[in-house]
Amino acid sequence: MFISILGLNLYSQNLDKDTIKIKQVEVVASLPYQATNNIPITFKNLTEKDLSYKNFGQEPSQILANTSSITSYSDAGSSWGYSYLRLRGIDQTRINMTLNGVPLNEPEDQGCYFSNYPDFLQSIKMIQIQRGVGMSKNGIANFAGSLNFESLDPRRSIELDAGLGSFNSKKYSIGLGTNHFYGRLSSISSDGYRDHSGNKSKSFFFATQNKYKKNTFKLIAFIGNQKNELSWLGSTKEQLKLNPKYNSCTDNEHDVFTQFRLQFHHNYQINSKSNLNSAIYYNYLDGSYTYQYDPINWSHVSDNNFGSIDKYNLKSNTLGFYTNYIYRYNNVTIYSGINAQTYSRKHNGQTWIDINKYHSLNSINYDYEYFNTGYRSEATAFFKMIYNFKGFNLFQDYQYRFSNFTYKGDVNINQFNWNFFNPTIGIEKSFNKLIFYYSIGQTHREPTRNDIFMGMDNLYADSLGIGIYNNMKTESVLDNELGIRYLGTNLILNINYYYMKFKDEITLNGYFGPTGLLLHTNVDNSFRSGLESDIKYKIGKLELINNSSFSYNKIKVGENEFNPVLTPNIIINQDILYKFKRVTICLNSRYQSESYIDLTNQYKLDDFFILNLNFKMLLTRRIELNLFINNITNKDIYTNGLMAFDGTPLYFRQSGTNYFVNLKFNL
Repeated sequence: MFISILGLNLYSQNLDKDTIKIKQVEVVASLPYQATNNIPITFKNLTEKDLSYKNFGQEPSQILANTSSITSYSDAGSSWGYSYLRLRGIDQTRINMTLNGVPLNEPEDQGCYFSNYPDFLQSIKMIQIQRGVGMSKNGIANFAGSLNFESLDPRRSIELDAGLGSFNSKKYSIGLGTNHFYGRLSSISSDGYRDHSGNKSKSFFFATQNKYKKNTFKLIAFIGNQKNELSWLGSTKEQLKLNPKYNSCTDNEHDVFTQFRLQFHHNYQINSKSNLNSAIYYNYLDGSYTYQYDPINWSHVSDNNFGSIDKYNLKSNTLGFYTNYIYRYNNVTIYSGINAQTYSRKHNGQTWIDINKYHSLNSINYDYEYFNTGYRSEATAFFKMIYNFKGFNLFQDYQYRFSNFTYKGDVNINQFNWNFFNPTIGIEKSFNKLIFYYSIGQTHREPTRNDIFMGMDNLYADSLGIGIYNNMKTESVLDNELGIRYLGTNLILNINYYYMKFKDEITLNGYFGPTGLLLHTNVDNSFRSGLESDIKYKIGKLELINNSSFSYNKIKVGENEFNPVLTPNIIINQDILYKFKRVTICLNSRYQSESYIDLTNQYKLDDFFILNLNFKMLLTRRIELNLFINNITNKDIYTNGLMAFDGTPLYFRQSGTNYFVNLKFNL
């Protein structure tokens, strides 16, 4: 990769001296989807070193929750299995996620499931979190924001990692690399905190890089396989009082998925002022999950001997490419590019009315079966420009995005077509170490298949043979970001105010559908606003790191006003990091205020305060010991909730005090 001089100088100021790595700065400065300090966008960078203090292979959402405005929860109540995040109270189907600029979200449901390739962050050298509309990206709409992951470059190393912890958790990984390739194999298993919520998973990461004259070629692959005992439904407070580990899902509910991602990148430096950056990518997903329900009331059951079993088989393929042209001359930097991809997912459902048949036969003697396929195509084009005029950086970002959805099954419905124009403009002004910025941007988003199908996996027909579905409206947001950055020697801070005005917001209503997936609804009028802070202050060997958010959010339904679901008004993360010779100690505290689990605000999650401890010691130059103790004070913590079919509130309890210890060998 090559260097944008303006971006390099400004980005270098954003890191303290011991975290600056030239290769990382080159990547950020030359890519059109990464923000730098001369761009009026609210963002935060987490480097490989930042991640190393807290990463022991857990789900990414649990580390990202240490940054401003992000909440997370785990189905299993522990570190592995399905784990989710929300940004500014908005769920991750509305957060754009990319790896090296390649879309990670599944086009049909717009989700991203890191449990399919465990130990993901071990192969990541940097994450950039953009809050709000940010810069336009490849893939789904960056409605709440975006997460941009950059994978490790090849490096000469032999790395061994072995660890164990609470709930019979084990992790092993080995990494091998030279100057031209790097590979890592990981294996993770855990029984989970909640009853029968175990996880067994494996992943493989590979990267190779070669340079020839003005060309740089990269091949990157992620392969993952996971088997989960499902725990995706909450439990009543009464059930949790009798058994804090109670899991409403039954022993019959489990899943298995294999996912494969392949990327080929080519970077051509045309001359000192311009370059061309292109990629071809492919994604394959194959797996299934089971769900036990009451066939009369379509509700989930909690008795292993009652109800029916549905098995949902999914197989999808994505093929796409993007190309970006970057031109720099004097006080102007121009980015332009296109992205196009085609996607299909086959759905096959099987139902066993008699559970005994499900257990006694080889998964072929079912009572009902269906097949359908969803097709998605997507194309985007963008133009971005940074123009320095009399000390001001003027920023423009214009994106056109086209997306469609076609359904082929028992009944036919018309193809859905969506066309969106997403503009953002902003201005930035720096005064030595002080930077002021303001931007205003708009983006649009289409509903997911699950929202259109009202939670059904296979469409039914009405008396006229016409498919029954919800022609849900698209949603849009107008986002204002006003911020100040200070890039000092011992003090680095970013404080920003945001105001996001929504039209026809697709928001959680608190319920889940017949397949167990969460349901959403359009609301006419809503907004989210708040103050966010990212502060790092160094005092000798001590670092104080604060990431906090204070928000005020409302949804208007008719004459009534409500708070959005799962959106706490106050989140405070405070790290105290102490480095002494070969020892690093990090004490992390988090306060999260109460939030509601239903749209009408009748049921809520209590606020909580939690303490975690991370301890790292270099035993020798090549051996490192890490100890992680979470929830030191053993608090009862509820981080998620939803409503059952009959209106009963269900809650997710996270584990009490737990630990993980590992040894790392760098040979």
